Amino acid sequence: MAVIPVIDLEPYFSGAPGAIKSVAGELATALETIGFFLIVNHGVPRDLIGRTFDEARRFHAQPLDAKMALRMNEHNNGYMSMGRYAVWTSDVNANDKPDLNEAFFSKRERSPDDPLARSGRRFAGPNRWPK
Repeated sequence: MAVIPVIDLEPYFSGAPGAIKSVAGELATALETIGFFLIVNHGVPRDLIGRTFDEARRFHAQPLDAKMALRMNEHNNGYMSMGRYAVWTSDVNANDKPDLNEAFFSKRERSPDDPLARSGRRFAGPNRWPK
């Protein structure tokens, strides 16, 4: 059974020599082999993590039509419904069936006057948020 890698950011934040290269290597290995990882010592407050999970549960508990009102836009921000993508290349099997997951994507929040937000460049547009 595969073990989900645990990546510790403390050496990076403390400025340890070689930490950037080491953490980057751990991330690359985790993503290339398992596809998942757990980050520890990241500095994100536990209460913020808890509130984020609460909001994710609230959003995904809504009826499909409410979620589809925030369908993913051209910047890949918003709701992705189940079955939207199929993984056509896999080292595990020759799967051609759609994924059975749903997700809500957002990116770094930018102010309306941020040059990148105003550029019109793909993937730099505004997030889509539930009301």
